[in-house]
Amino acid sequence: MKSMTPYRLGYWLKTVVADIVSVDGLLFVNYRDLSHEALVSEVSTHPSPKDAQMWMNIVLLDDFISEACGDDWNDGDAGEVLDAVAKAWGFQVRAKYPSSTFTIEKISDSRSGDLGLRLIGSLG
Repeated sequence: MKSMTPYRLGYWLKTVVADIVSVDGLLFVNYRDLSHEALVSEVSTHPSPKDAQMWMNIVLLDDFISEACGDDWNDGDAGEVLDAVAKAWGFQVRAKYPSSTFTIEKISDSRSGDLGLRLIGSLG
């Protein structure tokens, strides 16, 4: 297995510490480090801000896990990684938006191999 480079590790760690921002009172995971204007523009391409949140806040981590650990893992093995990322997001949301309500859902699709998280939340 080829080892992950520091550049790639940094790329993936930005997902863990992605900025959680509010757009129209809804929380978004800004893991692509978009400007606020660019994020608002992307939200506006969806039928509603709530619909945008459902799709834009899916952050897939299966490629990260494979790149870091190889392909010999299953969803159960990856649970610790998902839990760590969810915990980091939760700390940030509670620190930045103490009156918000949010959930962090695990996303798993065995057919496609997708595995990740989705943040759904709003300001209180």
